[in-house]
Amino acid sequence: MSHQFELVPGLLLGTLISQGIARLAGHLNFYEALLVQDGHELHKIKPPLDIRNWQNLPVSAVANYRPVVIRSLEVAELKSIVRKYPYNNFPLVQDDKLKGILYRQNIENFLMGKAELEIWPASSCFEDETIKEIGNRFLESPATMLVVVGRDDGLIKGLITLHDLIRAQVAVEE
Repeated sequence: MSHQFELVPGLLLGTLISQGIARLAGHLNFYEALLVQDGHELHKIKPPLDIRNWQNLPVSAVANYRPVVIRSLEVAELKSIVRKYPYNNFPLVQDDKLKGILYRQNIENFLMGKAELEIWPASSCFEDETIKEIGNRFLESPATMLVVVGRDDGLIKGLITLHDLIRAQVAVEE
């Protein structure tokens, strides 16, 4: 901009120093660091090269294997979970059985005494099913999430949300 080309070596040196400091400060960029700070798990998906391969990816490639599960309908536990986690939907598990999905707004209204606690029916899938096989279940699910269960024991293994699918789809397009 100033047509003083003798500034270029200094600018290059400044760029190298700033990159070195940024890498020493952490491996996440600003936006990823905010997501991690808010409790979201970042996982990188190795994108397939075409849509057919994308649709044939197993659920296990996209699923979140650290779900936040509500195990009791006690007021103290519900308050703790709503305060601690920013998620909109939580699977409800009682006696190691999936009972349904609890919606955050309904939980908050219940805690304030404005509504009864409503449990939505849960939609589930297996880890080895493909993205294509589970696609329509998202449309049927009121919570826009599927609970990943074990084929043998029926226990919860993880979750897959519409956001997980969208993030994975964006990774494919990049």
